Amino acid sequence: MGAPGSFGDSQLKVDSRVFIHGLISNTGAVLNFNAGRVVKVEEGGRLGIHVLTGRAANTQALVKRMNLLSASSRYDRELFLGLLTLYCTPELRVVRPALNTLLNEDVGLLLLVASYVRHPRSCLFQFGGYMGKVWDEQWCYADPKKPLALKQKPAPRLDAACSDMGLGRVLFAGGCGKHPGQCELPHGFYKTAEIYDSLSDEWFAIADMPTRRHGSTACQIGSKVYVLGGMYVDERNVPDEDKFCDMLDVDSAIWTSLPSSDYDHLRETDAFERGMFDNAAFFGAGAVGGRLVVLLKGVTLAYNPTSRDGWRIVEAREDSVMVGQSSCAATFEGELVVASGRPTRFAQKAAAFSFSTGPEAVEWWRGSWRQLPDLEKARVGGSLAVVHGRLYVTGGVDETTGQFQACAERLEGHSWVRVPWFKMPRALHAHDSYALPYLYT
Repeated sequence: MGAPGSFGDSQLKVDSRVFIHGLISNTGAVLNFNAGRVVKVEEGGRLGIHVLTGRAANTQALVKRMNLLSASSRYDRELFLGLLTLYCTPELRVVRPALNTLLNEDVGLLLLVASYVRHPRSCLFQFGGYMGKVWDEQWCYADPKKPLALKQKPAPRLDAACSDMGLGRVLFAGGCGKHPGQCELPHGFYKTAEIYDSLSDEWFAIADMPTRRHGSTACQIGSKVYVLGGMYVDERNVPDEDKFCDMLDVDSAIWTSLPSSDYDHLRETDAFERGMFDNAAFFGAGAVGGRLVVLLKGVTLAYNPTSRDGWRIVEAREDSVMVGQSSCAATFEGELVVASGRPTRFAQKAAAFSFSTGPEAVEWWRGSWRQLPDLEKARVGGSLAVVHGRLYVTGGVDETTGQFQACAERLEGHSWVRVPWFKMPRALHAHDSYALPYLYT
């Protein structure tokens, strides 16, 4: 048996999570494309399933094994998301009768066609936030006019590192349960971690990180999620730089840390001598071109998992653009975009970083920043997310006026434009948002 949150085989047992598909009877069809939990293993190839989502939620049914896919199997999740795209994406739903005829209802060929859909079925999900207190609220915007309330976290978690892990799973690691000014060191801050599954609307605890963190960030490259910064709350007698980055293997759900030697190049720099890693928290970071990019105290750092160089200071001038600290960040069209931030002169600023060489180049760390249009509103602590190929920023606070935002803006060419059809149920900052696959609601 693997670690909690890890991928395994497709074997099912009591308490396994499953996805239902392929039922054709009138009573069975309503169960298709829903998640469930195995409550009983029956003889004769049928399993007792407690339905978790959809119109049949909280009912039970006997379902043949052939109509179930394991939520803990990477292959099964990929197959289920392919089926979801094939049968539930509007453009394919229209042409599917013609495709069935043309391809003789060959499911393999139909799934190949579905794999070319540019934007599979997904929508914006919003997690948590702060306005006067921690609001443990999660929302699904499948219908932006009627946001759907999701299950609460097992416990409130503010200022955590978050990363989309793919296949409908999101990592939340570290953070604290209330305003950090009310938390005692060290145990008021967390090294615990959990995964949210957007397909079953459930939370699962996984193993603790090696490092206690607050105000950290995270992003994924390949099969690893890198959790960066926020280590100032960790009580271990270890140099700060050695605690800067923990890694989660997506398949095994096992944590490791980068070796101390990966920081050797940085230790030789003036930025390191000035305390680059002191209280390193609340900074913009992301995955660009197969590499990590971190904007830390006005210095751009990069890490290439395919190189033995370790961390490098990027050969780029940040002083040529307006880039704030405590920025929200996202990867968009091959660039790391950071928006808003502190001090207040950066509250409406946005900028983007890209590499000028590939990860295989000898000097793979070269790149540059460019200025993006100003935001319409100040959004410190806002959240950036890419939904259906477009970049959105939601929430945030204007720290000059104290006004929290419930609206969103979208980058449209040379300007940010307010999104008239979007409004958060509550104006917040310090929230997280991702485009995730979802089932019928």
